Amino acid sequence: MFVSIILSIFFRFPALAKPVAPNFSAGETGCLIFTTLLDKPSITTFGDNCKVRTAPCSTFKVALAELGFKNEKLSPIGESFKWDGIKREREALNKDQDLLSWMKDSVVWVSSLVVDRIGREKVHSDLMDLVYGNASVGPNEFWIKGPLSISVEEQAKYLSRNDENLKRAIGLLPVETLKKYTISGKTGSCKSSNLAEAERVGWYVGRVNTDKKEFAFAMRILNQKSQKTDKPGGSRAKELFLDWLRQNEQ
Repeated sequence: MFVSIILSIFFRFPALAKPVAPNFSAGETGCLIFTTLLDKPSITTFGDNCKVRTAPCSTFKVALAELGFKNEKLSPIGESFKWDGIKREREALNKDQDLLSWMKDSVVWVSSLVVDRIGREKVHSDLMDLVYGNASVGPNEFWIKGPLSISVEEQAKYLSRNDENLKRAIGLLPVETLKKYTISGKTGSCKSSNLAEAERVGWYVGRVNTDKKEFAFAMRILNQKSQKTDKPGGSRAKELFLDWLRQNEQ
């Protein structure tokens, strides 16, 4: 059962006064938070478990890029990351990378390099300042395997901030274009480390632009173990979000 909570003044989509709920399927627990970027933002929430924390998966790359820019470990002009020669399962990972390919192809080994550049203690303290979930930093791939975790509410609040380094990070994200919306978004897929009933975590987060307004959004789905699917969780979350926007374009 979907729960819709509307805080502050209800915002209007370009062509629909009241948005419909996303089409979450059986065996799928989902949450979507969509907020205007205003001094007094309007926040719309659909779904359940919005306060529950899980690993951010590859959506952590947004925060990591922001911290890289903030600490001058990444250049907004551009970066080149030399491939370490280790063969990985996807061919897109087995070559030199730049900032855009890091985001587009979700290159984990580049994320590890950026963490090492900044330093784990500094990453932890900066995440604490950002109130980015539990801000916990651990061994390799802590944003996938834990202990770092964040809720949908916390993701949406983080992405709503007016910060130049965050804007630079969002500018690296893959872009999708619909009739009335331009979406800069990052997917994330991993397994849940703290929810016994959930096998798969899928995220899609970022910003949406219209002719007149900009919004931040965070969508997450949790799949039950009994629901078998070959589609990565992040791809499913992205599919749901884009379908939801199309519904609200009518």
